[in-house]
Amino acid sequence: AGVELSDMICPVESAEVTMGFSYNTEPVYSATLKEYRSDHMGVDIGAKTGEKVKAALGGIVQTVYTDGKLGRTVVIAHENGIKTVYSNLEDNINVLEGDDVAQGDVIGYVGKTATFEIEDATHLHFEVYQDDVVVDPTPYIQ
Repeated sequence: AGVELSDMICPVESAEVTMGFSYNTEPVYSATLKEYRSDHMGVDIGAKTGEKVKAALGGIVQTVYTDGKLGRTVVIAHENGIKTVYSNLEDNINVLEGDDVAQGDVIGYVGKTATFEIEDATHLHFEVYQDDVVVDPTPYIQ
């Protein structure tokens, strides 16, 4: 029982993946870094600055921090070893560490805080882990 990856909703409205997942797979091009990379451990989902970012699943907010590359970040731990990571958020975050969030709760807003993706179109950087192994979220958010 409990939640499965297939229960996820897309954290932003569009569900348009502007930069795909490329961890140990096909490289993707970074407009900011002007090179192909095979270390994009999530997907970038196109979204307007200020757009609401929702919890893809219910869970507990594990950490809220500023990542040197990916900007303002919220990490949510879910049942069954699932973890979701939301980056490139505005400084104004709606949740605190330890908060219980329901699926669809607004946790923050799309910003431009990711220095490694600053030249890319505004987006949410979204990562998903199952038992601490990164997985491609694409099939679950479209």
